[in-house]
Amino acid sequence: DFVSRLPRFTPTQLRKHQEKGDGETSGFKGHPLCEFCKPKRFYDLTQLHLHLQKDHYKCHVCEKQEKANQYFRDYQALEKHFDRQHFLCLDAQCLAARF
Repeated sequence: DFVSRLPRFTPTQLRKHQEKGDGETSGFKGHPLCEFCKPKRFYDLTQLHLHLQKDHYKCHVCEKQEKANQYFRDYQALEKHFDRQHFLCLDAQCLAARF
């Protein structure tokens, strides 16, 4: 079966496999880490990006300014980013619109 064909690792080897991959000849560079959900890792960058889009907040203003993949842990962190980088309007109606 599939599981029996998976490689087995010592704890040290597993940590290296997850963090750095299996060496330059393999092409595998490790399982990417979500910086917000440490120590949660994902199979590949595609899975990490799906997680970021689902569970975290992306700055669409940064994206339009060609600063790709600016994600924030939660809405509060995105709001703080807007306040410091994009000068959030504090009018009650603007805040209610939740950019």
